[in-house]
Amino acid sequence: MVLAGASIGTVGLSALTSGPAAATALPNPCTVLGAAHAQSTIARGRHVSVGPVKVSTTTPSYKACSQVVGSITVYLGVSAFLGGSGGIRVTSVTHPTGLGPGDELTVGKAMGSGGPVDVIVFHKGGAYVTISANGASPGNLTALARQVYRSLH
Repeated sequence: MVLAGASIGTVGLSALTSGPAAATALPNPCTVLGAAHAQSTIARGRHVSVGPVKVSTTTPSYKACSQVVGSITVYLGVSAFLGGSGGIRVTSVTHPTGLGPGDELTVGKAMGSGGPVDVIVFHKGGAYVTISANGASPGNLTALARQVYRSLH
């Protein structure tokens, strides 16, 4: 499957790494996303409409939720394994501080539509976390990821 447009539903579906995380109970991404108050980071200082947190994907090893913040849909997925994605023309890959080892912020364009792709991945507490907010500034996405990282045990 391809990571494109505003969807991260494909991240985490092709297992590249498995192990102890597979035996760990995954946190509820809807609870985590709701508690993170994405509007305070993604919209940073602007008044925008905020939709409810909605379940996007639920399988035994991958769960995701989404929330519309202004014109940006924020997806938060948790998985028992590190997955891959494709279909991205990468503009930059960085490793922001405050998200543990192995974190990665990828900014690029979707191969098909040319739309923005902004996704950050990190690992904590036996779960791999993917946050996508296509069209958000990388700094705002990183601020949201840090809030989520701090909330995980």
